[in-house]
Amino acid sequence: CGVGPIPFLLYSEVYASRVRAKGASFCGALNWGANILLCYTFLPMKEALGDTAVFGIYACINFAALIFVRANVFETRGRSLQEIENELAPTVCVRE
Repeated sequence: CGVGPIPFLLYSEVYASRVRAKGASFCGALNWGANILLCYTFLPMKEALGDTAVFGIYACINFAALIFVRANVFETRGRSLQEIENELAPTVCVRE
């Protein structure tokens, strides 16, 4: 499945109402950009390196993404949007 759905899950819970539309746009663009990158690199890499190497590379990328998400994305279960905003407020600066 990969990490593609994660941005769509996060923006609905993490972004404040006043910036949620911009956050959704950014997450969508980032996801589609990653999909385009994957589409343009898969076949040339497969021809140059072979199936096993390409899937190994993509598996390593997914594993690195898993580590990043585990280290940087906090649990939001049972928290209100206001509590999440208060926790993120000192670390995030969003221009409206």
